[in-house]
Amino acid sequence: MSDAFTLGVIVGGLISILNFYWLKHDLRKIFRKLNERAKSRVMFKYYIRFGVTAVILYFIIKAQFLNIIGLLIGLSILLINFILTAIVLTAKKNCPEEVN
Repeated sequence: MSDAFTLGVIVGGLISILNFYWLKHDLRKIFRKLNERAKSRVMFKYYIRFGVTAVILYFIIKAQFLNIIGLLIGLSILLINFILTAIVLTAKKNCPEEVN
């Protein structure tokens, strides 16, 4: 693949992974406190995270130094990984054990 495509996949993957860890951090906080104020703070942080991601993606796309398709694939890496993991685990769970 071209350098621009590869860089797009890498940058998209990094953005996706950073968003996931930021979300994990926020969700751990809400489950520790479990009150209405914590829930509203998580929703506020969700919108902040969404806005920050949108601004970063805007500048990345505007700079045109990477491939947009590669960026979209990179942003989808976690989703693809979650789906494949669920399929594999479901297949293992539903697969009959070998008879010796």
